[in-house]
Amino acid sequence: MSTPKYDDIKHLVDRAQSSLRRNAEDSPQPGVRKPFIRPGWAGLAWLVAIALWGWQLWPRGQSEAEIGKELSVLIGEARDAVERYASENRALPDALPDSALALVIGYRVVDASVTPPIYALEGRIGNVSQRWTNASVPGEAQ
Repeated sequence: MSTPKYDDIKHLVDRAQSSLRRNAEDSPQPGVRKPFIRPGWAGLAWLVAIALWGWQLWPRGQSEAEIGKELSVLIGEARDAVERYASENRALPDALPDSALALVIGYRVVDASVTPPIYALEGRIGNVSQRWTNASVPGEAQ
């Protein structure tokens, strides 16, 4: 077997390159890519997305039952604060110990001379109000 000559290798490379050029010229050029979504449809999709987002942020009022549950929780927390203060100081506080709760829950001493002293808690949010008292006297709501 003989070693290939430089001219033979050069000739083979030239033939391969010219063949590649011919194939490249004969092959169809790739077409222009069209957008997946046309601008009109994209605008409509954005409009629908914005409408859905706005609908989620639209303020909705709570039902009276939900407000009543929240008031019950707040009155329970106020009651715990008063009971804790009374057990530590052996007397009812002059005002609701938790100032944040005092913004929503009203507190008043009904009768401090009896044992245990009677106090009432009242809360009002909108049209919903609740009252709680530790009294066991007929006519007093508990």
